[in-house]
Amino acid sequence: MRAFLAVPVSGAVVDQVRRSLSEVPCLRVTPAENIHLTFVFFEDLKDHQMGDIIGKMKRFRVGHPVRMQLHGPECFPSDGQCRVIVLKDLFPQTSELYASVTKEIARNPERRRFQPHVTVARTTGKCSMNLQPVTVETEAASLVLFRSDLRPTGPLYSKLYEIQLM
Repeated sequence: MRAFLAVPVSGAVVDQVRRSLSEVPCLRVTPAENIHLTFVFFEDLKDHQMGDIIGKMKRFRVGHPVRMQLHGPECFPSDGQCRVIVLKDLFPQTSELYASVTKEIARNPERRRFQPHVTVARTTGKCSMNLQPVTVETEAASLVLFRSDLRPTGPLYSKLYEIQLM
């Protein structure tokens, strides 16, 4: 199954950014319940691997919520090749949490460098927009193992297991 480890992200400013992006015709805004910051993505997670990950999640401790400073929205990977609109996390605590998660729960199979970000919209074609940047501080309170089912209307995420970070 497709699955990923992530921290859910919410808040008034994230909702405000989503609302402003919904007015841009060439964007498909991410539903509020799907807003998250991914740490590890599993293309084909087996049942025995899921059991191992959940067991490690049960023993994982941080002891405090993880502070995040989200800045954006901005095009990713670049203005010239804008595929998604993201809020980038500027605080080092998220990268520290990523290092702990990939050391203690599951190694990241991707070779790309971790770039903490939250996807708030996807482009649906050639897009021209004027993005007004905002910066907001928030906290990640939980770590979730999500299942991802791809549907014609977009992905459907369901929580398989959740732990509190504090």
